[in-house]
Amino acid sequence: MADVEAFAALLHETIAQNKLSGSRVKAVTESATNALADPAGVAKAMLRAHMRSAPKTKLISLYIFDAVARHAQEIARRNGAGFSARNRTADQLAADASAFLRAAQEPAAEVGIDCLRHAPPEQREKVLKVIDIWGRANTFSSKILQRIHDYADREGQGSKSPQVEPLGPPGLPANVLAMLGGAGAAPAAGGAAPASAAAPAAPAAASVSPVAPAAPAGPAAAAQRSARGPPPGGWPPGGGSAQSRGPPPGGWPPGGGSAQSRSAPVQEKPVTEDLRAFDQSKFDPTRPDDWARLSKLWENTYKYEPTGPELMMALMSGMLSKESDARWAGMPSMGMPSMGMMPMMPGMPGMATPGMPVPGATSPPHGARSPPATGDPRRGRS
Repeated sequence: MADVEAFAALLHETIAQNKLSGSRVKAVTESATNALADPAGVAKAMLRAHMRSAPKTKLISLYIFDAVARHAQEIARRNGAGFSARNRTADQLAADASAFLRAAQEPAAEVGIDCLRHAPPEQREKVLKVIDIWGRANTFSSKILQRIHDYADREGQGSKSPQVEPLGPPGLPANVLAMLGGAGAAPAAGGAAPASAAAPAAPAAASVSPVAPAAPAGPAAAAQRSARGPPPGGWPPGGGSAQSRGPPPGGWPPGGGSAQSRSAPVQEKPVTEDLRAFDQSKFDPTRPDDWARLSKLWENTYKYEPTGPELMMALMSGMLSKESDARWAGMPSMGMPSMGMMPMMPGMPGMATPGMPVPGATSPPHGARSPPATGDPRRGRS
């Protein structure tokens, strides 16, 4: 009895310190060995010390329980050889260790379950690792270990967040559907119409119908509504997505609205003029629109579509500039260089095949009709 009391006192002291060392574990196991003459008393002392421990020390108590149990298992396996206890032979010590393991079966289940119930959540995995070690070493019976695992499984399922049931049936309220133009499905044959559809609207104080929250405003909200598609019954008058509606009556206001919200592209005015309308002082070679307009003016003048090199050479030669242009007024007349001075450019027609106008020429390019003599932009240059 004295040995059991000494063991219990050391056990309480070690658990309260909430930390273990090799020397302290050795002291606890040696004290337990001397007390194994009362195997049931040792098992009860260990269970009592664990149940009285604080939640933060539950894991340390489990480690001590594991150390004492596996120490007794080793004594029984070796028939007491190499171990000593006061007034006990090796055979008696081995028999005491086996009796302790049988007496500790139920306390082991209670200690394991209590750790899962009260130990900090971050220590749960460490508790389960100790239980797994007991299973691999056959320290306690599989039935005892299964009880601990069953509790762990139930606790894990109970800790999951329960699904929140919806407060009401799915769908929009009847008054909102009526406002959106889709008051819901028609009532079944012989059935009464819904009260919200047959009776006039009740005062606001008496109505408890849920109202849909106001939709957020702004460009981001409009993009979300457009991605979801129209509501039941279609977009309400004046509502819906700006991208899905056509222009208002009379068209979009000048300068108003977004380019993405207009339903029809702007039709460009066709170019009907010829090269007499070209002003090289306003020509920007970095703008594709300027090149397209120059090509159309050329086509309207000479009745064929020019190539890129043709337009480039015409611009470089200065033949398309006007005398009033300050950039070209002081420059001498520039004509097309001869083929012996400039290499052939890709897509450029050869000199044997007329195609590029030359300043001072009296005939239009090959295959074109003569433009009016009074409006030829090639005349009147020095």
